[in-house]
Amino acid sequence: MNKTADWWKMSTLERHAFFYPHVDPQTGTPATGHAMAAEDGIQTIYRRLYHNPDGYQRANEYDFVSYFECADEHLPTFDIVRQALRDERRNPEWRFVIEGPEWRGRAC
Repeated sequence: MNKTADWWKMSTLERHAFFYPHVDPQTGTPATGHAMAAEDGIQTIYRRLYHNPDGYQRANEYDFVSYFECADEHLPTFDIVRQALRDERRNPEWRFVIEGPEWRGRAC
């Protein structure tokens, strides 16, 4: 996934605020933020975020690759968390995301 140019124009502190409960600067309403939107999956979903080692905003490259892993019985929780992270009312950060391809698979 990539973040938009508007995301990278913000200061580090402004971007960081999106991860925690805050007042959405665009709407003026409370937002739970990224961390709280994902809270339901903390105990059951493994997440790893890989940053592009060459930096962000590079043409034809991704800024990040997100990897998630969970047991089959926790897939409904994963789907709930995934939807919560994409809910711009709860997680306004999502307005700044350009999502790449998604792949789901199973370990053998």
